Amino acid sequence: YGSSLLLKVSDVRLYNVDTFDGPMSILHPVDSNILSNSIAFRGFSTEDKNLTMSVRIALIIDGDGSPIKMQNIIDLNLSVPSSALSFEMMANLGETSIMSFPLSDLANYHCWLASLDSPPNF
Repeated sequence: YGSSLLLKVSDVRLYNVDTFDGPMSILHPVDSNILSNSIAFRGFSTEDKNLTMSVRIALIIDGDGSPIKMQNIIDLNLSVPSSALSFEMMANLGETSIMSFPLSDLANYHCWLASLDSPPNF
């Protein structure tokens, strides 16, 4: 049988992102080359204020005379009353990158990211 398979993910949405709870830390140095990041979302007594993600998933199997020909569309909603995300990352800045860093670009995070050393090969 000449069948085709289509898996499509669409309409990805995130609601109530404004429910984050402090303290939030981004790129907080905890060691000479370790940066800590954390954010928490607080729960509410009403479900309409929870952090919610929704997505539409379509699974389509098509083909002439295929015995498993089908079309399924699923709307998936995930509501989280409270959660926390925390991770640490290792970042090394090159000495020459820092010494030649233009002061006019201090607020530009793209320039800071460009000054990171390449990771070592493991």
